[in-house]
Amino acid sequence: MKLTVFHAGDGDCLLLSSGDDPPRHVLVDGGRKGTYEKHTRPAIAQIREADQSLDVICVSHIDDDHISGILRLVEDEVDWRRFEFLQSLSPPHGNPPAAKRPATIGEVWHNGLFRLLGDDLGEVTEGLLETVATVLAGSSDQTLRDRASEIDDLATGELSSMELSRRLSTEHLDIPLNPRSGGGVMKRGTAAQPATGERVSLGALEIFVVGPSDDDIEKLRTCWEQWIGTNRDKLEGLHRRMLEDEENLGTLHPSFVASPLMEAALGEGLGDVTAANLASLILLVEEGARRVLLTGDGVSSEILEGLARHGKLDGSGRIHVDVLKIQHHGALANVTEDFVKRVTADHYVFCGNGAHDNPEAEVVEAFARARLTGIGGSGALGPSQPFHFWFTSSAATPGLTLTRQQYMSSLAQTVASLRQGHEAQMDATFLQEGQFVIALE
Repeated sequence: MKLTVFHAGDGDCLLLSSGDDPPRHVLVDGGRKGTYEKHTRPAIAQIREADQSLDVICVSHIDDDHISGILRLVEDEVDWRRFEFLQSLSPPHGNPPAAKRPATIGEVWHNGLFRLLGDDLGEVTEGLLETVATVLAGSSDQTLRDRASEIDDLATGELSSMELSRRLSTEHLDIPLNPRSGGGVMKRGTAAQPATGERVSLGALEIFVVGPSDDDIEKLRTCWEQWIGTNRDKLEGLHRRMLEDEENLGTLHPSFVASPLMEAALGEGLGDVTAANLASLILLVEEGARRVLLTGDGVSSEILEGLARHGKLDGSGRIHVDVLKIQHHGALANVTEDFVKRVTADHYVFCGNGAHDNPEAEVVEAFARARLTGIGGSGALGPSQPFHFWFTSSAATPGLTLTRQQYMSSLAQTVASLRQGHEAQMDATFLQEGQFVIALE
């Protein structure tokens, strides 16, 4: 089994390949469209050239930094099928697409917002999200502007999610969506009520759906119901005013953003809503004794509960895996001290490029100290063997803003400081661009 991790800007994009002959392939998230085109697209085309298939595409959730690259992949296939049709005409005409054809897609796992929330809530979200993102973007408060960026990712991702579902439909590409769960939500079950498709065999791979749970989905629905109930009229009113005055479409009128109370009201509850991360698809993949934990943008407590559901925690409530993809780009809000103590790995993968200060230095330091010295007097945790930190960006990554360059440089200094005196036990790699491969023999 091997894991190929691509530079994906501030997003996630990972390709898991089994040890079968020929190998089975699972693509988890696609990053941003631009990084997919530059770094991931050639690898997906090579799978086809080797007469292999992309057995599963798993989109962990709808944020744009996870889904837009997948939509680009699917659009590439649409372009090739259109070309094939034109070639079938008499006379044939049209030139082949510039991009190489992607590998044949077996199935897609993705819980779109409409599927999670139901049409009654899903259909009202798009306009509200776009409006609040625009309003908060005009704020003088940096925290609210950062929140605007998160909401814009969610709004754009939801559009991509709807387009992805349309492209996969029988009227378009006819690629099965969530076939393991009968077309419903991919989720984990409980001991009393196991979920259809929560354990999947794919060649030598055993894939366990660690999350989301029914509780996760219900929490997300409740957050949306409460937030929409509080803000819908207010936001629709703002939206109408912007449409009535075209001058405000490019730059918001000061009256829209001058009131701190208005800003606070619009922002209230959105931390919970944008944790569509609550319902992130989380996978534990095993091949023999090897284990890879792919956490999406999940929450620590939900990951641990899912691992317990599948009986993967030992008698002390802990697990050691070969590879841990750190949840939500190493954001402190998603990584608890309890998780750091209970989940250890030989390889830790941090996806992010300094956007929103991710991966956060406190998270990186916590995982390192857990292995080197322990946390809270626990003593060093996990096996005594060496471990490796992998980062999908560096200060030298092309196209980074100065702020992100400085952040990634500072993070590299933090890692160098952590390694000092522990070089034989802890190693680290900062990717400039392209991809790295973790081979598990």
